[in-house]
Amino acid sequence: MGFHRLGGSAARFFAASAVVWLVATGWQQTAAAQPTNAGVAQLLQQANDAFAAGRLDDAASLFERVIVQDRSQLDAYIKLSAIAYAKKDFAQAIARAEAGLAVQATDELRGKKAIALMASGKKDEGVKLAEQATAGGACLFDVQLALGQYYEKLPEPANQKLAAEMYKKFLGCRPPELAKLDDQIRTKLALSALKGGEFKMAEAELQILVKKKPDDSTAQQLLAAAYTGMGKYNEAIAKYQSLLSLAKSQPGIYYNLGFALFKVGRYKDATSSANQYLASKKDEKGYLLLGDVQLAEKNYAGALASFQSAEKLNPKSTQPKLRMAEVYFRQKAFAKAKPILEKAVTANGNDMELLRKLGETYLALKDPQAMGVLSKVAKAQPDNADAQVSLGKAQLENKKLSEAKTSFRAALKLADGNVEAKTGLVTVLNREAGAAFDAGKWADAQSTLDEAVALDPASAMSQRNLALVYMQQGKFNEAVRTLTVPLKKQPNDLILNRLLARAQLGAKKTGDAIETYQKAEATAVQQRQEPVLAEIYAELCPLLMAMESPNLDDIVTKLERANTAGVRANPELAKVVKRNLALALFRRGMERLRAKNGDGVSDLRRAQEDPSILTAKEPQLFAFAYGLALLTTNTEQAANEAIGLFSKLDAKMTASFLRPPYDKLGPDFFKAYANYMQDSPAKRDQAAETFQSVLRKAGSSPLAGKIRDLIRSSYELKAYDAWRSENFKQAREDLKNAQRFATTGAQKAELEVNLAVLDMDKDRSGAKRTFDSYKGTTPEALVNLGIILDLEGDSRGALDAWQDAQKRGVGGKVRDWIEAKKKILGSK
Repeated sequence: MGFHRLGGSAARFFAASAVVWLVATGWQQTAAAQPTNAGVAQLLQQANDAFAAGRLDDAASLFERVIVQDRSQLDAYIKLSAIAYAKKDFAQAIARAEAGLAVQATDELRGKKAIALMASGKKDEGVKLAEQATAGGACLFDVQLALGQYYEKLPEPANQKLAAEMYKKFLGCRPPELAKLDDQIRTKLALSALKGGEFKMAEAELQILVKKKPDDSTAQQLLAAAYTGMGKYNEAIAKYQSLLSLAKSQPGIYYNLGFALFKVGRYKDATSSANQYLASKKDEKGYLLLGDVQLAEKNYAGALASFQSAEKLNPKSTQPKLRMAEVYFRQKAFAKAKPILEKAVTANGNDMELLRKLGETYLALKDPQAMGVLSKVAKAQPDNADAQVSLGKAQLENKKLSEAKTSFRAALKLADGNVEAKTGLVTVLNREAGAAFDAGKWADAQSTLDEAVALDPASAMSQRNLALVYMQQGKFNEAVRTLTVPLKKQPNDLILNRLLARAQLGAKKTGDAIETYQKAEATAVQQRQEPVLAEIYAELCPLLMAMESPNLDDIVTKLERANTAGVRANPELAKVVKRNLALALFRRGMERLRAKNGDGVSDLRRAQEDPSILTAKEPQLFAFAYGLALLTTNTEQAANEAIGLFSKLDAKMTASFLRPPYDKLGPDFFKAYANYMQDSPAKRDQAAETFQSVLRKAGSSPLAGKIRDLIRSSYELKAYDAWRSENFKQAREDLKNAQRFATTGAQKAELEVNLAVLDMDKDRSGAKRTFDSYKGTTPEALVNLGIILDLEGDSRGALDAWQDAQKRGVGGKVRDWIEAKKKILGSK
C-alpha cells in the first residue's frame, strides 16, 4: 500500500484474492535475510569468496565477524558448521548449527547438525534429525548422501529402498563440483534399488550409466538384473547374451541368462545355459536351475538326478529335498516323497516349508497325521496363504466344513487370486448348500450359493446347484426376473416399478435401477401423485448424487419438491428428504464456492439451518463452509456473521477437515481474516492481534509469511484510516507496527515513504531524502517528491517526478497536476 498527502486509495489486494490463497496448497520458501548494511554485505562476500577458494581458516574468521555484526545471517552459521565438519571438529560443527537454529530453525541448519551428530558417534540422534530435515523436500545433498550411506548398510529391503531414494535426491541437487561422484552414486543407487525391489528405478539409473559407459559390464549386468526383477525377461535375455564374452570369467552370466530363458519357456536354451554355468562352477543353485527346467519339460528322471546332485553339494539345504518331493508329486508317487520329507523334517524341524510339504504328502496318502502337521504349519504361519489352503484341504477331507471355510477365506484374504483357495471354498459352500437344500432351508441354501457364484461365476457345480434353489428372501436376480413378467403388462405401475428398482439395486445394477426410478418418477408427475413422488425422490436422489458428475441443480429441485409437497404426513420420510436436501445443497454450495459463484452462500446457509438432521462432524463442517462462503461476499455484515460462526467452532474438530497448514491454525485464522476485511480501525487492530497469535501456531511453515503480510497489511490499512482522520500520531504508531512484519524491500520502502509523508511538515529535508531514496522502488515516493519540489519552487523537477510516477501507474489527481503544471510551464 502507498499513500501521499493529497489523496489516494488503499490497495485491497488481500480482500480481493482471499479465495485464491485460502485454497492454495503451499508457498515458496522465504529467502534468507539480506544484510542490512553495506559493511556486513561486503564482509559476507569476502567470507564466501574465501570459502569457495578453500581458504577455510580465513573464511571461518570472516564468518565469525559477520555473526558479530549481524547474527541473523544464517549462511554464516551454515558455512561455519560446514568448515568445522570438514576439519572433523564435529562438536564445533554441532555447536555452530545449533547457534544458527536458535536464530531461525531451517532444514539446512538441521541437516548440518544431523551429519555432524552422525559423524560424532551419535548416529541414531543424527539420523532422526536428518530425516526431519529432508522430509520437507529441501535440497540438502550432503544430508541426503549421508542418509543414503546409512540406509545402504541396513539389510532390510525397505531400508535399501530409502537408500535409493536418498541417492536419487542427491543426484538431483548436488552442486556441479561434485559431478565426478555421479557414476559412483548412481551405481550405489541402482544396487540399493535392486535390493529394495525398486526395479524400475534401478533400470532408469542403469540406462544412464550404460549410455555413458557402454563398456561397463557391471552396469550392463545390473541392468539385466533390473529387467529380470521387472519380469522383462526378453530384455534381460538380450542383455545377458551381449555379455556372453565375459561369461567364462563371470559364470553368473550363464546362470542369470538360463533363469530368464526358463521364465519365458525357452527350455532348450535354458538347459544349455544351465549346463554352461555348471561346467564353470558346480554348485547347488546351478543344479536347482537345471532341475527346474527339466521338471517343466516333464523330464522327471533328469530333474530328480539334478536335484540329487544339488543335495550332495549342500546336504543341509532344504530346497533340493523339496524339489525332489515335487518330482514325485508330479508323478503322484506320494509314497516316494514321504521318506525324503520325513528325513528332512527330522533334521530341520522348524522349516515350515518342509513341514507343509510333508503334511500335503500325508494328506495325499490319507494319512491321519496330515491334520496335525498342517495345523502346526498354519498356526506358525498365519500370514501364509498357501499354509491356510493346505490346512483347509485337510479339514475338507475330514468333513470339517466350517473350519475349512474359515481357512480358505483366510487364504483369500491374504491372496485374493489364490486359485486353490477359491476352488476349496467353492467346494465347501456347495456342500453346505446341499445340506441346507436337503433340510428344506431354501434361504440358507440360496445365500450360500450366491456366495459361491460370486466367488467363481464359472463354476459349473455352483451354477447347477443354484438352479435348484428358488429365492425365498433376498434373491435379487430372481426378483428382477419375476418382476419383469407383470411389468410387461403394466409398464407404468408405480409400485411394481419401485419394487423392480429396489431389486435391481440389490443385484448391484445401479444404472438399471436409476432408469426404473426415473420411469416411475415420470408416471408420478403425470398422475400428480406427490406423496409417492416424494418417496421416489428419497430413494432416487442419493443414487443420482453418487454418480460421477451429478446434476446437482436437478437433484436439489427434486428434493425441494418432495420437501414441500410430499412429506407432510410421513415424519420419517420427511427426515430422510430433508437430510438428502441438506447434503445436496452442501455439495452444490461447495462447488459454487470453488467456482466463486455467489449462490454458494445461499446453498450453504440452507444446508446447515437444521442441525438435527446432520450427524457427527457435519454441523461443524457445514457451519465452517458457510463461514468461508460469507467471507467471499466482502461485506461487513457477512464478516460479522462469519466471526460469530467461527467463534462457536471446535478447534480440534475444525482441524480434522482442514488441509495443512490451515489445520494447525484453527478457526482463529478465519476470524482474524473476517475482521481484517472490514473498514474499521478497531476491527483491523483486532485482526492484527489475532493474526499474531495465529502466527505463533504457523511456526516455520510457508503460510507464516502470508500471515505476516496480513498483519502488516492490517496495520497499514489502520494507519491509512488514521492518516485520513489526521490522527498522525496513531498513523505513525501503526506504520511502525507494520514495519515489524514487512518481509520484502518493496514493503519496507512503502512504509518508509508513508512515514516520511507524516513527517513532511516538520522535517521536509528528511522527507525529501527519503522520497529521493525510494523513488526507484515505489512510484508514491515520486508523487511526494514532486510535492516537495513544487513547494520549493522547482516546478520543472515536480513535473518530471509526477510524469515518472504516471508512467509507473499512478493516476488520480497526479494527472490533473501534470496538466496544470504543463500549462504553467508552457510545455506539451
